[in-house]
Amino acid sequence: MQIGSVLGEAWGLYKRFFWKFFLTAFVVYAVLDLFSALANAAAGDSFLAGLFWGLIAATCVVLYFMASFFPNQDGVWHQTAVRDTALTPSHIVMFFWAFPLGITMTVGCYLYGRTRLPAIYSPDKGFPWSFGLLIAASVTEMMQVAMNEWGHSLWITEEIFAAPFHWPFVTYGWLASGIFALWAESLGRLLQIEDELEEEQAPALGAEPSVA
Repeated sequence: MQIGSVLGEAWGLYKRFFWKFFLTAFVVYAVLDLFSALANAAAGDSFLAGLFWGLIAATCVVLYFMASFFPNQDGVWHQTAVRDTALTPSHIVMFFWAFPLGITMTVGCYLYGRTRLPAIYSPDKGFPWSFGLLIAASVTEMMQVAMNEWGHSLWITEEIFAAPFHWPFVTYGWLASGIFALWAESLGRLLQIEDELEEEQAPALGAEPSVA
């Protein structure tokens, strides 16, 4: 097995699906952007923040399956079938669905927050570290799994939990913790909206009833 042929095969597969992946991501973002624009006109900023929480929750589920369920299932597969290629039942779902979906969700949440929640993520506030960590986590996981498969194929074929190829997965875990910052940042905005609504309703509640 030649390293160049392996990398060439992997690069050919990624080029094959690259533009389809970004076209799908663009269509999904366009639909969500249209929906959020209609929701903003109907319900205001509180609904957009709530929808942002829903997107973050969906991202949590995707990242869990992307970095826990599917890699563990892949390790069980390798314990049985030893090493294999990129196009096997274990790898097709993980490499060509779970990991690209994780990157799409994290980048999509960032674009949504930047365009629909300016009070939190407006351009004048700079690039948020929370999203920087989260996007880096999804990209790092995809790159690390590819390096892990390559290393196992050419060096240590046995799937050992403490194998050197698995050490960088800890980095993914620390980077993915940026999602907790997103919860905290958006929670602060929701509490602020609640205070604003209470202030708007206070004069109406404190008004004296009219005398006939």
